[in-house]
Amino acid sequence: MPIKCEFKPNGVIITHKGSISGNEFFQANHDIYSHQYHDELQFQLIDLTDVDEVNVTAEDVAELAEMDRKVTKAKKRFACVIAPTDYLFAMSRAWNMQSESDYFENNVVHNMDDAIAWFKSKGIKINFQVAK
Repeated sequence: MPIKCEFKPNGVIITHKGSISGNEFFQANHDIYSHQYHDELQFQLIDLTDVDEVNVTAEDVAELAEMDRKVTKAKKRFACVIAPTDYLFAMSRAWNMQSESDYFENNVVHNMDDAIAWFKSKGIKINFQVAK
């Protein structure tokens, strides 16, 4: 599967590789929202750096955005997409604009340093060490 979820106590780092389909995005969302987090789901870091191709429709993007809005209704949650190419950035911004709500704040950036800085500005600390 070209999508890998690395679960942390307070969130998830989602790494996408190769060619990604809408169905794979939907499966990743299901995995993310059904996981039991130790400290509750506070963040999603979505890394599209190694994506070669994205096969999603505008309807897929709208449905993914709606899924994110519906899940987040009680506690504030943050998501940041790393989208290094113009195409990935534009697609991610479409999701970004459709999914943002009072409880779900998200951003799209070009690199990991910018993503980490954005999360830090929101008071979110991400542990990148893999649990042993």
